[in-house]
Amino acid sequence: MKQFNWEEFKNRDNYIAVHCKTEEEADDFCKQMHKHDMIWSRSPWEINISYLEETYWKVHKAETTYSNNGAFASKTYYENENYTILEWSDYMKEFNWEEFKDKNNQIAIHCKTEEEADDFCKQIHKHGMKWCDGDSYLNKTNWETYKTETMYSNKGAFSSKTYYKNEGYTILEWSYYMNNLTINLENVSDADKETIMGIIKKSEHPKRWRAERAKIYYYVSDNGSVLKHCDFCDTSDDFRFNTGNYFGTEEQAKEYKKKLLTQQKYKDMSDVTAKDWETSSINKYLPWYNNITGCIDTYVIFTKNSAVCFSSVKKAQEAVEAIGEDNFKKYILEIAD
Repeated sequence: MKQFNWEEFKNRDNYIAVHCKTEEEADDFCKQMHKHDMIWSRSPWEINISYLEETYWKVHKAETTYSNNGAFASKTYYENENYTILEWSDYMKEFNWEEFKDKNNQIAIHCKTEEEADDFCKQIHKHGMKWCDGDSYLNKTNWETYKTETMYSNKGAFSSKTYYKNEGYTILEWSYYMNNLTINLENVSDADKETIMGIIKKSEHPKRWRAERAKIYYYVSDNGSVLKHCDFCDTSDDFRFNTGNYFGTEEQAKEYKKKLLTQQKYKDMSDVTAKDWETSSINKYLPWYNNITGCIDTYVIFTKNSAVCFSSVKKAQEAVEAIGEDNFKKYILEIAD
């Protein structure tokens, strides 16, 4: 695990930017920025707000990169500006047990799956901690009580995520840490190293569901109908699976159809052309969801990226209204309810 050099990062004479390819990484990085007394230098609506209030990850999503001068942009932008790009995933997965065991700190761990809860309880037992009633963490996880909302405090208790959030606890996601393995490869041959790293890389991505041979799955046909089909692993079955048009239920397939239609309708309303991106003098407007106000705002984009943009605030607002705000959040920004 690499050690992040905050002193070097906070020196604005250095051109350093941090790439967060997932929203989890962005959330973790912004918490660390706040912890190290850094603030945003600007935002779409006000100056100098806390990194705890907003991550802006929804603007550039997997391209999101944060500079050391309190700004953010796409990874491509900072690469073109000759910044040194660091991957936050190389630094974020080190769990601080000493800090967690200090009961003066209000820290709670979120385990959204039973697997995470089981792993966390094994680790907390390994570090000499017990339930507040003295019972061993190996005897029970209590995950069934709150299920996906289950959280464990550093005081031997558990409750819902909503409770600990309302109590002002620092919330950490156990999924950040549970798959973090340290492997000594010093005396391993190059061929074995390649095999080991291949296995690790494969394990980073959860396997998508696929029906057993000759079992039913659902898909959206070329005329928009939702059909069911037996998977015999032929070329058409493989193609549907590999392109994501493959579902376990009819409802999932119908949802996928709605997503495709909504996204295409939204893209078709964009009036920004490829030529417009050749100059930064033409503003491009990107609608996005403001977590603080709970409203849809627009943000000015200067560098080309994969997001759908518009030539004016009015055009952006019309596009959101055309597909509906709820559909915009669900299918364009992909914000979970």
